[in-house]
Amino acid sequence: MKLANKNKWGPGYSTKDIDITLKIGTLEDMKIGLGIEFWEIGELVKKDLPKLMINLLYYGYITACKDALASGIVVRPIYTKENAAFWYENLSQSAYKELTEKITILMGEMTKMGSKKKAEQKVS
Repeated sequence: MKLANKNKWGPGYSTKDIDITLKIGTLEDMKIGLGIEFWEIGELVKKDLPKLMINLLYYGYITACKDALASGIVVRPIYTKENAAFWYENLSQSAYKELTEKITILMGEMTKMGSKKKAEQKVS
């Protein structure tokens, strides 16, 4: 995903391709990092959407680093939540569209998991 990064040598910013991966584990890491329960994520959407999106970007970045490490590529996280806040503040239309698609896919996966659990409970 092309995200904004502050220029070290002058005003403004440049864009850089940064991997963001959203999985159930990303939400788990995010809830632990925020010190909230899983069900409180829904409340965070209603109360403080920017905080949620900044944390989604940050923990999605951390998840992408973990996935790269699992595949044998050593990627040490170099960005912080402050960088994620800058990414969110300067999100381009294409990056916003890509992020919402990733969120939609994640929510679809969660819905499938919920319906499978309900089906298993009915069978039991």
